[in-house]
Amino acid sequence: MKIRFILLLIGIIGLIQKARSQNITFAYDNAGNRYSKNVITLKSTESVQDSSTPKQDTTRYQELLYELRVILYPNPTKGLIIIELQNLDPTVQSQVFVTDNSGKVLYKQMGLQPRNEIDLSSFNPGMYFLKVHAGDAISEWKVIKE
Repeated sequence: MKIRFILLLIGIIGLIQKARSQNITFAYDNAGNRYSKNVITLKSTESVQDSSTPKQDTTRYQELLYELRVILYPNPTKGLIIIELQNLDPTVQSQVFVTDNSGKVLYKQMGLQPRNEIDLSSFNPGMYFLKVHAGDAISEWKVIKE
């Protein structure tokens, strides 16, 4: 009986940890219709890393906004974030913002290109919010700085 209880407890703890490692965001148009769902799975960091072979996370996360595809990687990052905008109309006004938890704008870039790099190396470790605006489309991301 005690063994079943312990196994059940371990299973519940595992499910809670898995649920905490995912963030789901939705995007809506001006009429309130959902047109995008973005699932971000946060990977746990290893406590011990072999210094002879540094591990590079190349996981790419993407979101489709009408014809525009937003790709962001790596997340979590140690400093440099890459934002790729596929099918970006050069005539559309575009910009990116990085804010902290309080909403304070820490970084702003106007006139995005198909490939953009944002250097977060001077930021403190933690969670930041990244918004990509392209015309009426808005893509919101949670970015983890290690």
